Amino acid sequence: FRSNHGMPQIERSLKYIEKMCGSTAAEHRRGIVKLDLDLLMFDGKKLHTKDWTRSYVRRLIKDDPYI
Repeated sequence: FRSNHGMPQIERSLKYIEKMCGSTAAEHRRGIVKLDLDLLMFDGKKLHTKDWTRSYVRRLIKDDPYI
């Protein structure tokens, strides 16, 4: 998506969505992940490089004409 917001604000928004959906840091530490939203690219720079190798991410990238 395109946004006029900076990376810190977008990342805070993603963490807020996770929290509103019931995902907590305490559960993440115990290996319980209800929802994990990460910003994978910002301003042309790849982030969370390990996630780019995951099969479900690769499928999504393959189907996205903008990447």
